[in-house]
Amino acid sequence: MQWVSSAPDTWTCYSSELLQLDVIATHSDPAIGEVLQELFLILKTCLQTSKDPLMHLKVFSTLSQLLQEPSKTVNSEGHFCNYLEIMIKDILAPNLQWQGGRTAAAIRTMAVSCLWALIYSELLSPEETLNVEHLLLPAILATLDEDCKVTRSLSCQIITVFLETNGKQFPSKKLTTIYPELLKYLDDASHDVRLEAAKALVSWFRCVDDDKKALLNANIEFIYQGLLVELDDPNQNIQLAVFDVLKEGGILYLDLLAKQIKAVLHKHHSPTYLDQLLSHTESTGWRYSKS
Repeated sequence: MQWVSSAPDTWTCYSSELLQLDVIATHSDPAIGEVLQELFLILKTCLQTSKDPLMHLKVFSTLSQLLQEPSKTVNSEGHFCNYLEIMIKDILAPNLQWQGGRTAAAIRTMAVSCLWALIYSELLSPEETLNVEHLLLPAILATLDEDCKVTRSLSCQIITVFLETNGKQFPSKKLTTIYPELLKYLDDASHDVRLEAAKALVSWFRCVDDDKKALLNANIEFIYQGLLVELDDPNQNIQLAVFDVLKEGGILYLDLLAKQIKAVLHKHHSPTYLDQLLSHTESTGWRYSKS
């Protein structure tokens, strides 16, 4: 690793060191955790956005493989935490920014995948996740527009974690920037993305406390309207996911939700889920008359 890391600033996509790095990094198993200083020298140098895009992508691919099981690779010695700041600020943040071209889009997918791997493997503590959210939320929201459905799905999952980590401390202003994107992707071409967007909306509603409820009244009404449209989707899995969102969010304004339901009863192909939703609201102590 010392030999390979001697001059990474000169690498191109044709450099033999790229293959050497990949073999060393992905076949060393726990030993790679002993040479993080050399590894991150290469990563920080080669993953600058100004570098050769194809070389950039190959190095990112190697990093992505290492993060699949970090306890057996980069965190085998428990020292990866010392490099988290470099990982987030110098590697992920710049590479999540939009640039034109297919290779740039593939690089953003790698960056999203690496961030999800950090979260999923619990390499980020709740406090570190909060710091990451403050830094990366706008970029992650932007990646919801990517052509790759895997990127969109992972971005929804990352947003869910951000919302759950913040809980009711999540500021109202940020909440208003998130829900329009999630609503939009309830109508995504990929069912997986739609399901992940629905899960994120459940977490969104859980961030609304009594103080935010009044501030977000118009926003919540708009969300109800959008969700009721999706509740009539022909795919039952989507219907159930949206039903769960409405059960979670409907308790904020039961009377408002009931009015919205009444307005769409005659439009839905089947009233089954609307009736169940009304039964759910009644179980909370609220009564609704269909007359």
